[in-house]
Amino acid sequence: MAVIEGTIRDDGGAVINVKSSAFGAVGNGTTDDTAAIQAAINAAKGSGMEGGTVVFPRGKYKFTSLSLDDSRNIQLVGVGSDAAGSAYGSATDRPELICAATGTATAISLKSCQGITFRNLRVRYSDASYTGTLIKTGHSATYGSDSAHLDFDSCSFDGTPGTADDCACLLNLETAIVVTVRNCAFRTAVRAIIGRGTQYSNGVLIERCEFAGTSSHPIYNPGEAWTIQSCVFEQLSDNKAGAVDMDATNIVYAIGFTYIGNWHGDAATLGNNWVNVRPLGGVIMGNFFAVTASTSTGDAGVGLYAGTQGCLIAGNRFHRLATKGNGINFLGASSYGVTIAGNDFQADVPLVNPGNAVRPVYIGNNGQPNREVTGSRGGNAALASLLAQLADAGLVIDSTSA
Repeated sequence: MAVIEGTIRDDGGAVINVKSSAFGAVGNGTTDDTAAIQAAINAAKGSGMEGGTVVFPRGKYKFTSLSLDDSRNIQLVGVGSDAAGSAYGSATDRPELICAATGTATAISLKSCQGITFRNLRVRYSDASYTGTLIKTGHSATYGSDSAHLDFDSCSFDGTPGTADDCACLLNLETAIVVTVRNCAFRTAVRAIIGRGTQYSNGVLIERCEFAGTSSHPIYNPGEAWTIQSCVFEQLSDNKAGAVDMDATNIVYAIGFTYIGNWHGDAATLGNNWVNVRPLGGVIMGNFFAVTASTSTGDAGVGLYAGTQGCLIAGNRFHRLATKGNGINFLGASSYGVTIAGNDFQADVPLVNPGNAVRPVYIGNNGQPNREVTGSRGGNAALASLLAQLADAGLVIDSTSA
């Protein structure tokens, strides 16, 4: 491939090829290209033209660590595939950035940066002993501002197939705001995407992505105004269910949580719910959950942690496996204001622990729980009988105020 350098005339941004003689990246998978890649990033950062595009031609670029801290308006773009005729989604379908680090270090740092784009790149780690984070945002010592307006498009993030999945996280978005993750694949790590930890992560859109083979639920602790839609979640590395989870002991809320049109399937081992959340105002709608049954608290499509307040669960299909299945599990006491409407429950046990629900509304579901009234507290037998009759007419209102 010819080395092309130049300037984009319409916006003045520098175009930098990491394989050009000025930087000298080799891209053969064995030569350490850390210095060459960092020099190219620094050139875009310091070009005086408000950022630029760093181009990675077809190849495998080995590195130990990279920094885009305090950068503005830089795109990292892969051009072509790693091998002619590669199938989309295969290990060789795009240029690779291969982190060869060991230990707990962050591979690519995105602290206090804005307007950063990763496109058409495979970013992975190669050493099974690596337990760090592949890409991580945060506050830099220089600016101390949020990382903002980040875009990850048509990339894959993973480890080497067949190695241990000890990498703690592929993409950590703590203290990041306004982030889009689109058309990406995540595999071979403990977690794929982490939102809030001790701090926030706001305004994140994850759409049309694939998650498979992580050892824990791939998305952990979504923050405020997170939207996850049109994604595919396959089973975890131990064949259990797992898509989204939150800290079960320290009270962390998903505020304004939207979860729409996602597919979950093929889990063959008991032990997990697909989605465990604690929303303050949330929508879980139009999803497909393949669920299995268990006598434990796991193995449902949706689990609501104690403290849930205001959540609409509507228009979902809870599809049982092996003639069994659980639908929605109220995992702890005091889930307030949950509306369950218009769902297709093929699960044998539509609701688990319904007594933990406070002021729930059940309406228009196929199968139970249209007549479920055990979620009421301070029970009133006459009211329960009336609600059951209303359920027969297709209307259910369940309140704890009686």
